[in-house]
Amino acid sequence: MASNTLLSKLDAVYHSAIRFVTKAPYTTHHCDLYALVGWPSLHIRRQTHWLQVIYKSMLGKAPPYLSSLVTMATPIRSTRSSRCISLIIPKANTSFGRLSFQYSAACDWNELQKSLKLETFISLTNFKHQLSEQLTDRCSCTYVPTWLQTNSGLSSKGSLKGQPGGKEYHTGFLEEYAKYNLSFWAVTTGNEPSAGQMTNYRPHLTLYYMYIHGVGVHWYLDTLVPAELSLGTTHQLYPEYYLFGTEACAGWSPSDRGVRLDSWERAEQYAHSIIQVLYCPMFYSMAHFRYCPMGLRVGVSFSQETKLESSAFIRPDGSVVLTILNRSSSEVQFEVYDPAVGFISSSAPAHSLLTLAWNTL
Repeated sequence: MASNTLLSKLDAVYHSAIRFVTKAPYTTHHCDLYALVGWPSLHIRRQTHWLQVIYKSMLGKAPPYLSSLVTMATPIRSTRSSRCISLIIPKANTSFGRLSFQYSAACDWNELQKSLKLETFISLTNFKHQLSEQLTDRCSCTYVPTWLQTNSGLSSKGSLKGQPGGKEYHTGFLEEYAKYNLSFWAVTTGNEPSAGQMTNYRPHLTLYYMYIHGVGVHWYLDTLVPAELSLGTTHQLYPEYYLFGTEACAGWSPSDRGVRLDSWERAEQYAHSIIQVLYCPMFYSMAHFRYCPMGLRVGVSFSQETKLESSAFIRPDGSVVLTILNRSSSEVQFEVYDPAVGFISSSAPAHSLLTLAWNTL
């Protein structure tokens, strides 16, 4: 399997070839390039070929050594989803095992079936047609199209055309959705809008303050300015505005760039950020925090100074969930006291994240 770095280089060559054929400017976005020639992205091409290989294996039209690795799942009970063709996903205890054909083919096929919903086998030609309708290029661009910019380009400072600074473009979309009874509570106006003041970056979006009800924040400078200081001060100065954590990823720094499989240090970074700035989108994706209902967080106090970090919740059923993060290099013994049940003894191994849950009724 090729690395993301190599695939990115291949994409760059692909985009350059399209620009050469169409004579498109260098600043033309890749989505616009695909539209010019009617070609899919290389990612979609790879996905299409991969899913076709899986389907051929299921039909017995692939080499026997591949067809023998896929096993049809037999539904235990009759439900709407059980009528769809699915594969048995084998156990894989290591990241290497999850790269195997047997494991990845079953996972990707079952994921495809969430939208394809095939109940019976169809011809390979019909499958390719349905697959082309399922796999499309979608992206959320971090800059606005050049035709909306005052400088008509991406290589210098610019802002959106129109007054007040692009408001009508957003409201136009919202009004169209409203015709179909689809309403929105809020919409983000753009990624890192202040960067529009920087040459060779992105154009910015200016809106009247009367339309702003919150600010989306990124975590990339938290190592220089802790969130408790930056976000805490912002909240004190502007308590009427919401603060949302909207972007956080590891591997962005030039000194530590790219994917690092099995890096527990990065897992600690995410857990630490969730506990410090709890109500952010990645909160929902982390398994240790899936038992924590929003809005029912309770305080936790320590009887002495400790290296542990914690977050506790009372669930709707009355049970209590306590998440403990130990970022230190040594094990920490601790006891939890809840007046409803008494003492609970436990320990947090070095560099660990654990969740305790108990009933109080």
